[in-house]
Amino acid sequence: MKKLMILIAAFLFAMQISKAQTEKGDQNLGVNLGYTLQKSNTFNINPGDNTSSTVNNKYNSFSAGPDYSYFIADKLDIGASLSYTTASVNNMDGADISTQSSKSYSATIFIRKYFMYHDKIGFRMGPQIGYFGGTQKQTYSQQPAPYNENTTSNGYTAGFNLDFVYYPAKNIGLSATIANLEYAHTKDNNHSLGHGDSDNLNLDFINNGLNLSVFYVFGNK
Repeated sequence: MKKLMILIAAFLFAMQISKAQTEKGDQNLGVNLGYTLQKSNTFNINPGDNTSSTVNNKYNSFSAGPDYSYFIADKLDIGASLSYTTASVNNMDGADISTQSSKSYSATIFIRKYFMYHDKIGFRMGPQIGYFGGTQKQTYSQQPAPYNENTTSNGYTAGFNLDFVYYPAKNIGLSATIANLEYAHTKDNNHSLGHGDSDNLNLDFINNGLNLSVFYVFGNK
């Protein structure tokens, strides 16, 4: 009986610890990390002269930035994040090779609702809006006149995010993006081709690279 009471007390104590991680007044401070690698091969046939070519594409990107949120109510937080991203694209079409490198930054604000199982593992979801900007440099190797193009861009985003979240320890949390619905409005300015606007709507479900977050939980003690 004594052992049973000790186990019950330990369980209740553990529940109190985990509850404090998503209670009103709690705060999260962490870092977001993202990595994407995509490869594709396209076989093209020219019906005019029956010639063929294979186009190889490789895209990879890495992003990192801080993240902060505050729980305005139990299992409901608001916050903001910053991100810096570098990316490169290699396109090989026979002897012609084009490469593109880009650097961009973004700032996002969000509100998220948590749905937890025993306050240790679960999901969080909610809307977010953001602003982004960056530069792109594209190099073409076509002979006899290789050339470069430079583009600057900026715009805003609005969307809805779904994360898996897990608390392995009292003050440590982990999350991974599962799905993301995002609208983006972009303004591009190409130094040689002029400028233009674009609107895109994207839905990603566990296929937009690896996006992880590690954060420290504090406050409300």
